[in-house]
Amino acid sequence: MGKKIKTFISITIVIILTIVFHFAGWLSPVENFLHNLVKPGSEIMYSVSISIDDEETELFSDSEKLIQAYKDVKTELLKNKTDLAELQLLQDENKELKKQLNFIEVNEYSSVGVNVIGK
Repeated sequence: MGKKIKTFISITIVIILTIVFHFAGWLSPVENFLHNLVKPGSEIMYSVSISIDDEETELFSDSEKLIQAYKDVKTELLKNKTDLAELQLLQDENKELKKQLNFIEVNEYSSVGVNVIGK
């Protein structure tokens, strides 16, 4: 049991010293070296490339551009859904009007044309 406590205390002391040295600025050279070492890989990972149907490839260098493009696509999708619903209603109305137009011919009624002259 004593070995686990010593290990825990040692890790806690190392963490506290690391935090103190960081705020004192003594770890800046090490941090800069590690940052420069990791930077090329992180740039590749953070740049997002989206390919649609192998025709169009768009590269987003930061997350704000990706989020804005996503919002634009969502808005366009909502507009397209609205347009599709409106188109479906117009097509249904068109079919109904064609049925009504064809009503006289189907039922073989005789039609009479009239001229209305006011009240």
